[in-house]
Amino acid sequence: MSLPIVVIMTSASCGHCVHMRGNDGSFMPENDEPSIKKDNSKGWAWNETFFKNLLTAGSGSSKAKCRVFEIHLSTLQPLYENIIEFSEFELEDKGEVSKNTYYIQNNKLMNTFVIGYRSQKNLPEPTEVTDVTFQDFIRRYIPTQIVNFAFAFPGWFFCKGDIWDSSITNNTPLFGYLSSVPVIKLANGQFGADRRSESMSAPEDPVTVIKKIVNGSLNLDYSQVKSGTNLETPPVTPGFILLPK
Repeated sequence: MSLPIVVIMTSASCGHCVHMRGNDGSFMPENDEPSIKKDNSKGWAWNETFFKNLLTAGSGSSKAKCRVFEIHLSTLQPLYENIIEFSEFELEDKGEVSKNTYYIQNNKLMNTFVIGYRSQKNLPEPTEVTDVTFQDFIRRYIPTQIVNFAFAFPGWFFCKGDIWDSSITNNTPLFGYLSSVPVIKLANGQFGADRRSESMSAPEDPVTVIKKIVNGSLNLDYSQVKSGTNLETPPVTPGFILLPK
């Protein structure tokens, strides 16, 4: 069985996202304060320690319990063509976390790979990928329906690995869990975020969510969408918001 997927959705127009993403191609420094705090605590600073806890579902294991992606958009409008960057975070053999980033620059597909935190001056030089275009690359790794789930930035989406893969290869409905708004069935038969502002709640700690998924207390199957309010169609004109500090 494939590992569950965790997707961080960020935007270049979101100040929180810009701060939390840290240095281009690396992580936040361990001692940096997050721009979004939770219950007057440290919050979820996106440093290497945070990503290790996320990948291992807080277990401290030497093996990853999930796959973690970041999808970065150029604006707050969740259009597939606005995706300008894709990263995958992985747990390396020595327990460090790597970040493998692909992005578009001057109409070229570029790649940066780092292990652990790197200061701006110590970042490796990016390399150009010449065997595939950026548009074809993201279609290999990102379902086109992911934009249905973009609402609040930064946003967290969780789904089963086989549902993610099937949506890429067969365009089957993408389904999963959002930590701040309900997932509903859309009029076209696909699923997505309930974009009515009154439906939004405070986002859950993503490490807590992935723990629930791994231990089976949070089910990511299609069957979780039942008749009633979860099947209502959201307004035609969606609203997109930034999470408050």
